[in-house]
Amino acid sequence: MPASCTPSPRHDRCEIALLLTERAQALAQGQTERAFCREAGVARSTLRTQVERQALAEAPPEVAAFFATAAGQMVLRRIVVAAHVVMTLLGCCGIELVCTFLRVSHLAAFVAPSFGAQHRLNLRLQQQVAAFGQAERERLGAAMPRKKLWLCEDETFFPRMLLVAIDALSGFLLVERFAERRDGASWDQAVADGLRGLPVEVVGVTSDLAKGIVRHVQTGLGLAQTPDLFHVEHDVLGVCGPPLASRVRQLEQAARDATEAHDEPGALGAALAEAREQHQALLAAVEGLSEATHPYELTTGQARRGEVVEAELREMLDEAQAVADEAALSPASHKGIGKARRAVAAMAATVEAFHGRIDAEVQALGLPAALEAALRERVLPALYLQAVAARSRESDRRQALTDRARRLMAPLSDEATSPLMELSEAAVAHLLEQGRGWVALYVRASSCVEGRNGQLSLRHHSLHTLGETKLAALTVMHNFWSQRDDGTTAAERFFEQKPCDLFEWLLDVLPDLPWPAQKRPRVAPSPLLN
Repeated sequence: MPASCTPSPRHDRCEIALLLTERAQALAQGQTERAFCREAGVARSTLRTQVERQALAEAPPEVAAFFATAAGQMVLRRIVVAAHVVMTLLGCCGIELVCTFLRVSHLAAFVAPSFGAQHRLNLRLQQQVAAFGQAERERLGAAMPRKKLWLCEDETFFPRMLLVAIDALSGFLLVERFAERRDGASWDQAVADGLRGLPVEVVGVTSDLAKGIVRHVQTGLGLAQTPDLFHVEHDVLGVCGPPLASRVRQLEQAARDATEAHDEPGALGAALAEAREQHQALLAAVEGLSEATHPYELTTGQARRGEVVEAELREMLDEAQAVADEAALSPASHKGIGKARRAVAAMAATVEAFHGRIDAEVQALGLPAALEAALRERVLPALYLQAVAARSRESDRRQALTDRARRLMAPLSDEATSPLMELSEAAVAHLLEQGRGWVALYVRASSCVEGRNGQLSLRHHSLHTLGETKLAALTVMHNFWSQRDDGTTAAERFFEQKPCDLFEWLLDVLPDLPWPAQKRPRVAPSPLLN
């Protein structure tokens, strides 16, 4: 039994169930209860208490008999632990609903449904989940292969400040802890603690432009910080979009009123058309920001260097600025666009750095010139288009990107002319796997960490607080329980190994389920007190 497990009482539920089964067999064979207790080495009062508990259970006799067996106790333990895990860790429920579940399911006859008893069990559950995460991190980290990480970092408040850093590729939470400050030194310490003992190298960080994070990335990690595309888009659309959309709605309502009054639209129609055109132009400019930050052209697969990206980003922001000027938006709109402009150089530098890493990786392979050209011009662009297609929500766009990737790779299937055909099948597979890893190390947005903050917000909203123990347990559930469509957990993807089963581990280490309180005999009130 793991060292972290609480010492069990003299007889746990399964042992008592086995003793009761053996007692029944002994009595059927004519042996006295006292003689059986002497041979079994158990106090007679222990068995008598359990026999009386079974007789007084408010459940059908066959149900009570089942839960009096060792198999029944194992089923009961699995049900109660599953209720705590699903309701309080995976869901946003409180312990009160676990107690309600025990009463409604009539399991309260076999396990204590009181808040105090279940609260103590839930607290031990949280502690053991956190212990599991720490133990598995050390075990898996000692055997994991060396790898490069791209982190997404952010700060959130519940109302205590929380620092969150997640590996963008695997989704593994490396940092999720409360902090008193969010300056560069605090971030340096948090990330250093999260990476301690792991054979990893951080090659990039995507985040908003918070000063503490930027300082941490530049001075603590010695990297160039990558501005989050979402925040850049929000700086433009979040300020300029609402007034333009509101103007369109007002003019549409005015046009409907004029139609109902049988008035000629006149200048109102022209104003509505202009407002719609301005709103669409802003949306197109924001969409252009997203398209401009791809390191490969999505239509042809051609590499896009940093200077091209920077020129297109500035062009899109100029278009947004022109819309704001034409619509006479407030100074806040111009301020938001100006904030987005300050991130342009860093976004372009990220694209240029991506191509620099690709160049270094390809050159290190020492491939023949024809094979190297095929890798740069067709294989890597196709792999990037496939990665973008996998993240696309629209089926038409996803199919178009997939088709373009196939067209790029099609010439490499010709046995007469393709340099890939000179390699073995295993070598080609290895080269493609390397290429997927290279193109994956370009992260434009920190949506993974934003989504995690949203999950924590839901739990804080339901409980009005998040303690240290609860937060540690939630982190472990994210890393070792939640699965993607392929059935893998974040820990399995990060460590590239299969972790132990968290639920089965909990069944082994959690303390015995609390017994329900014994029913006290009801005494009729004295008539003298009426």
